[in-house]
Amino acid sequence: MKKLLRKLVNLATAMLFVVVFAEFCLADTVKGKVAKVEKEGRFITVKPDDGKEIKIKISGRTSLDGISDRSEFKAGQTVSADVEGGEAIKVKVTK
Repeated sequence: MKKLLRKLVNLATAMLFVVVFAEFCLADTVKGKVAKVEKEGRFITVKPDDGKEIKIKISGRTSLDGISDRSEFKAGQTVSADVEGGEAIKVKVTK
């Protein structure tokens, strides 16, 4: 009986861990136009065609495609960003 109870507690703990940290483990893709650029490209606000604006942090670890650095972001650019926990992992700018 103790072994079964221990297995159930371990399973419940593992499930709780997955549910709580799933958001941080999964990246979302955001596609749309840059609505606003803040702090020399450290933050961009993207307006998807079908949703409300999303503010995304651009760090030194963010992989950029289509521009050489984050200071080149401009309002109106079309972007596709892989976002994890509010921070971009990769951003592709379409010209």
